[in-house]
Amino acid sequence: MPVHNRIAGLAATLTEWRRDLHAHPELGFEEHRTSAIVAEKLASWGIEVTRNIAGTGVVGTLRDEGTAIASDKAAWHIPPADLLFVQRKISGTALLAAKLKARIDVRGLIRDALTPTRGTERCAV
Repeated sequence: MPVHNRIAGLAATLTEWRRDLHAHPELGFEEHRTSAIVAEKLASWGIEVTRNIAGTGVVGTLRDEGTAIASDKAAWHIPPADLLFVQRKISGTALLAAKLKARIDVRGLIRDALTPTRGTERCAV
């Protein structure tokens, strides 16, 4: 079964998790409940879990599973560097605007970022 079909089959479960986490908001570096939930889910899937990274951080270590994913060339998708730069630029701008309670024209940012400059093939960012 393709990955996207498997993920689509989990939509109801993922929505339930999201609603639960949003119903119990936690401030930065105080995410003890969320951390515990994530660690429990990872452990239930047989993933090695390291807890208390910088207080509330959780790391799931993939061993054989990670090797299997890495060996599947169909799973390799590395976007072009220009696209990654544009995504980071727009995300950072949107985050700053949200913090300042400002409005931004995201479509305009994308249009400007993806419009080639005269005489080059590179994006104007």
